[in-house]
Amino acid sequence: MIARAAALGLLFTTLTAWPAPADTIMTCTFTDGTAGFQADPGKPIKATLNTREKPWTVVFAGLDSDRPRFKGNTGEEDLIVLKRSPRVLWLAEVPPLGGINVWTIFLEHNMATMSKQYDLFGPFALLSMGRCR
Repeated sequence: MIARAAALGLLFTTLTAWPAPADTIMTCTFTDGTAGFQADPGKPIKATLNTREKPWTVVFAGLDSDRPRFKGNTGEEDLIVLKRSPRVLWLAEVPPLGGINVWTIFLEHNMATMSKQYDLFGPFALLSMGRCR
């Protein structure tokens, strides 16, 4: 009985935390690595590709609204719509560490990219691409 109440409570919390209809939700999994770039003053730009990272998943909700949300491994964030077209959606996230993350969702192709830019001991950037459903 307690387990059933806990399960119902979890279901209610999940449903109220994500008020968007199912067609405005996308789950994207990034599996093929992340490219990283680091620029130190006076030195060549360093580029790396990490293909050994574990797959990671993010969920976007309310994609047809003016206030979409993002849920990933570090919690939930409100997103800012930078631009919207019938085929592509550009979203910005301001993470707690600073900088800005740009999410580009290719709606017709069910693909997404993530790019992060920081000033971390000099300009630093990450780029990943994943498949969505």
